[in-house]
Amino acid sequence: MKRVQFFKLLCWISIGIGVLLNQWVLGWLFSSDGRIETFQSKVIIAFFDVVFISIGLIYLIILSAKVNKNLKAVLFGISICIVLYLAIEITCYYVNQWGGAIWIEEGFDINGNSVPAVLLDPLLGYKPKSDTRIVHTKAVGAKLIYKAIYQIDSMGRRNTPSKNGSKSILFFGCSFIYGEGLSDNETIPYFTGECAPDYIPYNYGFRGYGPQHMLARLQDANITKEVKNTDVIIVVYNFVGSYKANSHIHRAIISRTSYQWLSGSPYYSLTANGLVRCSFRESNPVKSFIYEVLQCSELMKLLRVEMPFRIGMEHIEVTSKIIEESNGLLKSLFKNCRFVVVCYPIPPGDPGWKTSDELIELLKKKGIEILDYRNLFDPDDSLYSISDGLHPSVNASKVVAEKMCSDLKIK
Repeated sequence: MKRVQFFKLLCWISIGIGVLLNQWVLGWLFSSDGRIETFQSKVIIAFFDVVFISIGLIYLIILSAKVNKNLKAVLFGISICIVLYLAIEITCYYVNQWGGAIWIEEGFDINGNSVPAVLLDPLLGYKPKSDTRIVHTKAVGAKLIYKAIYQIDSMGRRNTPSKNGSKSILFFGCSFIYGEGLSDNETIPYFTGECAPDYIPYNYGFRGYGPQHMLARLQDANITKEVKNTDVIIVVYNFVGSYKANSHIHRAIISRTSYQWLSGSPYYSLTANGLVRCSFRESNPVKSFIYEVLQCSELMKLLRVEMPFRIGMEHIEVTSKIIEESNGLLKSLFKNCRFVVVCYPIPPGDPGWKTSDELIELLKKKGIEILDYRNLFDPDDSLYSISDGLHPSVNASKVVAEKMCSDLKIK
């Protein structure tokens, strides 16, 4: 009898912990303003509260003499499942920490003072701070993956050393164009300028961006004031179709994995009246809530479970419409403009081959010029990727730039 009473006491303690250690009490104890800001922290606290309360209640029922054996067996099974899931989440947390990269981005102004490297922006969601030198370090454990320095100009673009050409070539895209892990003179825009000295390259790419960032920037129309020579202009959008690199279709529709950095970025919905820019959170409240809850799961992070589970034609149509509308805007902003979509190489067997095939077919029907480099080389080859195994190496930048200059006949 004493043993039963002792275990009942433990059950009540478990329930008490779950009830008392809630977000309001923890916020009062550990936060200067008494609040817990992040949704992720609130979900994790709520999860542990539910676990403590559930385990306490289940074992109080099991210890009761009035409950039949079948119900006790069911409740015992439920408790085992809860504990097992908790153990899996904790294990996944340590696996993610063990294999995860340390990622440090430090910003410095022209006087060498420390400043934020990246700012929130109402137009683009986020962007690099203007007139800033960014020191970007990435490491896994004691192994340094890269340490690169990025110079950002007064317009918030990656600096690209170039000759004084009389024409302009603008680049839009993600970290592949921006040149993550590379120096200013190692990016695709830089080698394009070297290969075609008549053209001044402008690098509008940035990490995590998708086609919607290009459209948002063009809709702002200030871009006409940011380019010196507009008489002859080429605009290149670098499309990344690889699922491994989080394809630009996933970014355009803001999938589960891309939500973590694109939740505040431009989002376009395709309606009967065409593309409409809106807030992803406001137009998709249920989906946003699910994404934010799943984002708290270490198991989901480890397995990289994507949602939607498959890319459908409706997602491809939205992406193609964003690119098509960008093309139309460019033609209205610049008198003599040539718009080109460059399809970056995709690894063999990547699911992105099928979806990019469908996107390319749609874009061609819309009269958009395509340079299909998906077979140019294997981006998983260490010769063509930096040591993170994902982003383009100097060799990759050079090969793509030279091939592009040759096909565009601008050498």
